[in-house]
Amino acid sequence: MRKANIVALQETKLKDSHHLSTFTYHIQHALGHGKCFIAVNDPRANPEYAPALSEDTAHRSGGVALVFDDTVPGFRDLRHMTELDVAYKYMVVNTHWQETPVYFHCVYAPVQPTERVAFYDSLPRDFPEDSIHVVMGDLNLPLDLYLDADKPHHVHTVGRINCLEWLAALRVTDAWRMHHDEDRTYSGPHKTTRLDYILADTHLVRDCYVSSDYKRPDAHVAGDHAIHTLVLEDTHQTMGKGYWKLPKELLQYHQVREAIATEASRLLVVLRDAQNPGVVWHAWKKRTRRFLQEAHRHVKSHFSREKTASAVRLAEARRLHSEGLSNLQDIEEEEKIFLESEDMWKLYYSDLNFDVHASKNERSTTHFFRPPTKVLYKTPVRSNSSPTGRVLCVRMTPLLQIEPHAVVSFVSYGEN
Repeated sequence: MRKANIVALQETKLKDSHHLSTFTYHIQHALGHGKCFIAVNDPRANPEYAPALSEDTAHRSGGVALVFDDTVPGFRDLRHMTELDVAYKYMVVNTHWQETPVYFHCVYAPVQPTERVAFYDSLPRDFPEDSIHVVMGDLNLPLDLYLDADKPHHVHTVGRINCLEWLAALRVTDAWRMHHDEDRTYSGPHKTTRLDYILADTHLVRDCYVSSDYKRPDAHVAGDHAIHTLVLEDTHQTMGKGYWKLPKELLQYHQVREAIATEASRLLVVLRDAQNPGVVWHAWKKRTRRFLQEAHRHVKSHFSREKTASAVRLAEARRLHSEGLSNLQDIEEEEKIFLESEDMWKLYYSDLNFDVHASKNERSTTHFFRPPTKVLYKTPVRSNSSPTGRVLCVRMTPLLQIEPHAVVSFVSYGEN
């Protein structure tokens, strides 16, 4: 914990308020008094909590928590939004980075598949347009049915689309998968599924990503899940209010072009007779921008939704075929559709990865502008053997000063 700035915990399993006080004491002892912010969503820690008669206090489960150290930007403004809590399962802590609202979500999704749909549908989506989100926790399902699961199972699809829709609304991306697009690693207790994720704002990952990793805890550490880490570092930009720029590829969709043209034609009629054309023009730009942002979010989540839906149909076709209710041709058709959707999904992430690497390659660094090493001045090439066996000699003439501020060197080639 001392190496991390933000820690998300699932399965706190607190016994009572005294247990929380002990937990807080140890955290403050490790990080320093007044140098950490602790937010917990575990009703058992409430002094007024009374366990139900059917509750087994010896085998507790559930509970989430977020711990921040004082180096986190916006540390003094951190606030636990208790009004958004889902008992034992979900919590949000917010702050501000200058003018930009930032939300940290801690998730511990239900283990039972039948509860996941209602859980993900209940999670909040109404946040400021320019806000930044970071989602951390155990989603209890693989986001990629084939890369994040050793053996795909129909149980993995329950609630998955609902989860993806919620994540798309927050505009977050799986940073580890973006940089390990073909790798397989499993964080679950049985080492067969990747259930634990840190998903951050897409632009934040693009501009500030350093590394991400999964590591199994040491033997003396309690817990059966792998520990997931994500390192972000902002050294080249100052954080200000979020700025959205229209992606050019969005204009490739004819629905978007037609919508803009239709709204523009309506605006032209109103603008000619308006007494305050500047106000009308500004309001139209704001409405159009809001529409384009919504369309952009829909397009970004479209590939994941299509891949998920085709995977569900393929799994259902295989099940029907195993029960003798469909033929082989039905499976082949569904496999073809799935492969096409998977190719589109890979293309989207490849383009996204290209943007990430391109932005990194364009950074000016002292290493790039370093002076040539002295070896380059001390190792001249005086001769070279040609493929025909002849020796090519290079004789350097002294530097000749032509103009006061122009120095050039002459090179003559000769053969022996």
